[in-house]
Amino acid sequence: MDYLKYNDWKNSHATEMQQLEFSRPDDIFIFERFTQKSIGDAESQTVLFAEDIDEAIGYIRHIFLYDILIDSTDDLEYLSISPLEEQQKDVLMLLNYWFNAGKIADAPNIKKELKNFCEEFNKDFSCRSETEYELNVLFGANELRKFLIQKYSENPYFDKKRLSDICDNSFFSGGLLKEFLHTVLSKY
Repeated sequence: MDYLKYNDWKNSHATEMQQLEFSRPDDIFIFERFTQKSIGDAESQTVLFAEDIDEAIGYIRHIFLYDILIDSTDDLEYLSISPLEEQQKDVLMLLNYWFNAGKIADAPNIKKELKNFCEEFNKDFSCRSETEYELNVLFGANELRKFLIQKYSENPYFDKKRLSDICDNSFFSGGLLKEFLHTVLSKY
């Protein structure tokens, strides 16, 4: 399948990418966080895996950014929480990111471009008035481990040793990573 093409995606594929028990230490991991601080506070944090760069970019384009774009356009139509000008700006920025994500696949240094894409996205959407979005693409278990340790090490309940063991040993594919991340992400 060509995950850069919308028609190749199946409805269940994003769900399959959440099944971390099938991931391998050299897969690409996608961390995403969404927070809404207005009516009915909501927060979600997810780690998924992709088997190759096309699958990671395809996920970002066709699932994650698409969902955010739809949410933003719904806000324009139904909500008056934030000023209309800010909502319109968000929609245009998201549409621009959606197009730019498609260009990354043709870049000479895809990995670097994808990292830059995430950094720019996070700068633009990390401190919004009512919502925050965060997106990080991590290449392999070692990078995932370093990212999670940096992100959560200040929390007194974070178990750095257990995460290091899971990301480094042969139990990586046995479901322990999924169980651990579910526990970690649900606490924070």
